[in-house]
Amino acid sequence: MVMDKIKEKLIKKERFKVDSSTLIDELLELKDTLKDFIEDVKKKLALVPEKGDRGEKGEKGDSIKGESGERGEKGEKGDKGERGLTGEKGSKGDKGDNGKDGKDGKNGTNGKDGKDGKDGSPDTLEQTKSKLSKLKDFIVDMVVEVIIKEQRIDISHIRNANPYRKKDRIDFSDMRWHGAGSGGSGSNNKRDNLSSQCDGSNIVFTLSNNYKSGTVQLWSSQFPIVFNPDTDFTETTANTITLVGIVPETNQTLVAIYEVQ
Repeated sequence: MVMDKIKEKLIKKERFKVDSSTLIDELLELKDTLKDFIEDVKKKLALVPEKGDRGEKGEKGDSIKGESGERGEKGEKGDKGERGLTGEKGSKGDKGDNGKDGKDGKNGTNGKDGKDGKDGSPDTLEQTKSKLSKLKDFIVDMVVEVIIKEQRIDISHIRNANPYRKKDRIDFSDMRWHGAGSGGSGSNNKRDNLSSQCDGSNIVFTLSNNYKSGTVQLWSSQFPIVFNPDTDFTETTANTITLVGIVPETNQTLVAIYEVQ
């Protein structure tokens, strides 16, 4: 307020050209007014209380939730992430339940009755084996008999025989059996039945006489039927021969024909 008065006085002075004596009087008047103003301010300041203690905290005000904002726009798709590690193998599952039984198949049609068989042989097993063994011997004897008495053995009948080797061209047309079933006597040829020495492992066979080298011939009911000298057997001692790569089985027939030394 005091300043406003001073400003007003100065404006008037400028406007009406107040003389200096009048201005001094007015300034003195303003001084007294300013002094009074200052004293008044001091009194008011004295009445202002000192800073007091901090008051207690007020109670929490009510919270009012604002309305939800609008949903933002969808962002761009991100880059594909790296492949994760392979997980651990899971535990073995429980054993499944047993399956249901299948349906029973249909019964087959009964076959026709067979014809009445003939009565079997009254022979025992051992008697039958003996007859079969004798039958084999008889057949071999008959074959050898025909070969020796009626014709000469052709070289083509002997496996691996060489027609230009003298040993492989033996003439049996004049050979005769000794003992039962022989066709004559006085011959130096001999036939030995070596079947009793066949046991499935033996390959060395002993003849009943010393033989003339190069005259031994062998026949068997087991392959190769006709044995080739030097290829299927060898002459080892004066009265023994050894088979090569062939082992006659038990109950097989083996016959040797040779010229006695």
